[in-house]
Amino acid sequence: MANCWYRKNRLQITQGRESIKTYNDKATLTGQILKRSFCDTCGSNLFIQNDNLEKAQLISATSGTIDNRANLHPTVEVWGQGRRTWLCPIEGTEKKNTQ
Repeated sequence: MANCWYRKNRLQITQGRESIKTYNDKATLTGQILKRSFCDTCGSNLFIQNDNLEKAQLISATSGTIDNRANLHPTVEVWGQGRRTWLCPIEGTEKKNTQ
């Protein structure tokens, strides 16, 4: 799943706010709780939060939920060690094996 990180104050929910539900995922590789938000109408993944992102005032949004994607260009690849063998690294991005 491709995610985009945004400053929380820059992300605008344009519709469906009442359908957003969140659960705490405790079964993570790092042991850190992930707050996963999804649409309770269609089941689509929307956002992921953890303590580190919250402290930095960031939110991780599923890229497919973003309306204006024309100017999105990756700058960092996170969790690269989990990349599928058929998926090439993105040239010119910073690579991180953890968050």
